[in-house]
Amino acid sequence: MAGQLRCDLIIALSLTMIASSALGAEARVQPLGGGRFRVTADALPVTTTDAAQRLLQPVFEQVCAPRSFVLEKFEYTSTARVGRPADAVAEPPRLDLVQDVACTDAPAVSVATPSFGDRDARADEATVRAASLRYLESIDAENAEAAFEHWSDSMAATITRSSWIAEQNALAKSAGKLLERSLYQVTRYENPQNGPPGLFIAVDFSSRYEHLPFRCGYLVWSLVDTEFRLIRVESNSLDDETAKRMTEAQIIAFRQQMRCQ
Repeated sequence: MAGQLRCDLIIALSLTMIASSALGAEARVQPLGGGRFRVTADALPVTTTDAAQRLLQPVFEQVCAPRSFVLEKFEYTSTARVGRPADAVAEPPRLDLVQDVACTDAPAVSVATPSFGDRDARADEATVRAASLRYLESIDAENAEAAFEHWSDSMAATITRSSWIAEQNALAKSAGKLLERSLYQVTRYENPQNGPPGLFIAVDFSSRYEHLPFRCGYLVWSLVDTEFRLIRVESNSLDDETAKRMTEAQIIAFRQQMRCQ
């Protein structure tokens, strides 16, 4: 998956640094006494506390081993990152979690991984295709304010709203009239390996404009509560002036490199 979340976790347990896998954050473990610990993890690549707890399950198991664990109270915040340039690649959503854990001799109970087997995959695809078109059409119409509403809350917090809207509208104006568009690939990911749990759908697109030979990229949508929200956008483009300095073979090679249809 383009932009698939991959990372390593380092656990600070007392004064010892212990390597673990697959989170992309740093978890700090503070003993509270009586077989209880406080686990603090910053910038987890998820949008909900349930998903954060699932990601941290290996940490909970490690601090209580060989005993089992029980999750107690927790606190969380979203990490807002502002001032990002409008054309920068959006980063995954981030969440900070402080989770108290109690070790117990009771049978282990895993933090459940979400299941999406009861969902209609074709309906999900249709929903995301329609949302992708609305997003791209809003950008084309110099109505980036409407496009912004598709972002998930955690991702919207990483963007300076007014600057992003102004820059997207300016880019749309310079591109000119839309001549052709294709949503040529839709890919579904359920609880992807080496990534946060959840349901994600990626949509690859290719567009051609009056003054822009092509713009192509992908949109990644995540099921947040009961609706799909945009969590990542990446696009690449070739403008007229640059294209005029390139041979046809170079343009074809560039399109292939950018995965444009």
